[in-house]
Amino acid sequence: MEEIDATVSNIKKQFKDNKDLEQTLENLYELSNSLGKSTKQKGIHKNSGVYKAIGKGNFVDNIPSHLSSYKNFLSANNNSEWLSWMLGGEKFLDQEQGCPYCVTKTPQEKVELIKSVSKTYNPKEIQHLNKLKTVLDELNEYLSPDTYEKLKAILNNIDGLTEDEESFLKEIKNHLERLILKLSALKEISYFSFQEGEDIGSKLEDYIIDIKLLGHLQSEKTNEMVKKMNESLQETLSEIGRLTGQIKHQQGRIRSTIKSNEQAINAFLAAAGYSYYVCIEPRNSEYVMQLRHKDYEPSITESSKHLSYGERNAFALILFMYESLSKKVDLIILDDPISSFDKNKKFAIIDKLFRGKSSFNNQTVLMMTHDFEPIIDMKHTLKHHFGSAPPAVHFLENDGGSLIEKEIKSDDISSFSDICMKNVQSSTSLVIQLIYLRRFYEFSSQKNMSYQLLSNLIHRRDTPILFAPDGSELEMSNDQIKAAEEAIARIVKNFSYKTALSSLNNTEEMVKQFKETSSNYEKLQIFRIIFDNNLPDDPIIKKFINEAFHIENDYILQINPQKYNTVPNHVIEKCSEYLNDQYPPTKEK
Repeated sequence: MEEIDATVSNIKKQFKDNKDLEQTLENLYELSNSLGKSTKQKGIHKNSGVYKAIGKGNFVDNIPSHLSSYKNFLSANNNSEWLSWMLGGEKFLDQEQGCPYCVTKTPQEKVELIKSVSKTYNPKEIQHLNKLKTVLDELNEYLSPDTYEKLKAILNNIDGLTEDEESFLKEIKNHLERLILKLSALKEISYFSFQEGEDIGSKLEDYIIDIKLLGHLQSEKTNEMVKKMNESLQETLSEIGRLTGQIKHQQGRIRSTIKSNEQAINAFLAAAGYSYYVCIEPRNSEYVMQLRHKDYEPSITESSKHLSYGERNAFALILFMYESLSKKVDLIILDDPISSFDKNKKFAIIDKLFRGKSSFNNQTVLMMTHDFEPIIDMKHTLKHHFGSAPPAVHFLENDGGSLIEKEIKSDDISSFSDICMKNVQSSTSLVIQLIYLRRFYEFSSQKNMSYQLLSNLIHRRDTPILFAPDGSELEMSNDQIKAAEEAIARIVKNFSYKTALSSLNNTEEMVKQFKETSSNYEKLQIFRIIFDNNLPDDPIIKKFINEAFHIENDYILQINPQKYNTVPNHVIEKCSEYLNDQYPPTKEK
């Protein structure tokens, strides 16, 4: 782009080096606009500046004899301001208080004279006339002498515009528009001036100004300006081969980039289940992305009327990614970006953000999330899907105001049945072993006699029971208890129901284990055993006990709650407070 700009810089330099040229172009615009919006319309439009100024005649330079006493005011530079002031008081003339300006009785003859001013003059019309006169004077050297004099005569006309004068003004506007069009194009010339497949040489030749065809603008000043512009164009045309090559190369790169980005964004939209697609199109001096619905042809301009909150968030995330990549930023921070999306869209967004060339794959990204699902995908199940170097994942825990950070490695993510069995085998506490073994049976849908016996144990029943299909209670037989004990003993050595029940009924020992374990998950399980039938009437504690004690997790894979405190500290603090109230700590002797 810089090379292309350098090649056409000699053209743009004409505007940079000549500040008068910028002002002249503005004046040409002003004069052209005052002559109407289009040269195609018949006559001069009544809303045009020139019609508002002199459509009914110029009474500023041709003051009626009966208003000659106001000549000095009407001919002054600030005549429109004076007129606004003058007319502002007219509505008070008929009041008994007298003249609104001098507070004296106003003769009727004077009243009629003042009212005659408002019938003849309008402040807005005078403003248009003053502006036209100023622009005409500033363009004096750029208009042909004959055109300038005729325009001055038309502006001084007291009888309004004739049909021939309107035709003459339309002819001037036509010449002005043609010169403005070429000057404006040359001022803004850049890569975007050339369409794909266009003959660049022919396009540049079209910019050459033939002043002979613009008779109303033939003057020494205009000829000098046009000559310099045409010379700079010829200089650029001498390098047409290099310029053509540069532009074609750029067009090819942009075409390739647009295609790949359109495909990438549309692939994401399809994968996420959105019925939208994008098109990237050139517009003026930039490329614009258009959003369309598969069943709606026009471009969507007001997203809030078409897209849901989630859809807008998804688009914002992807566009944020492209913006960050284009700016080549050093650090990208994503604060819980996908927790609100459903599973299908979560993976589609994560896949788009972190996989492939046009993604954050090789960027430094800090993503904070409460959502464990993308961690499973990116760190464990599909880690090779996201490149040779999967992201570093850390678990953050707020422990009484101290931030604890623990790395989660791929091996830390496993099924909860594996986690439970691992904790059973590694723990030295009978209570902890039994808690995880019961969860193992529950998670793996093995609600056999071993599970039933452990459930009775957790509820600290002296006599284990079974529930019949009708809801009635049946005592477990000695054979059932013995068989369950033998199955559990193959995992937890020397297990017996009575011995384990004695440990669980030892409240002092249970309270001690609650305080000593560092796992919030285990604290919650022990707390429930201690207060099985006497849980505190606290919705927060009940919610977490009910959810954590039973199978509540939607994921097949989890992290070990013994290592990572997934139960919030504030819940355990509530449990600790209740525990200390019921079983106050004893003072050491």
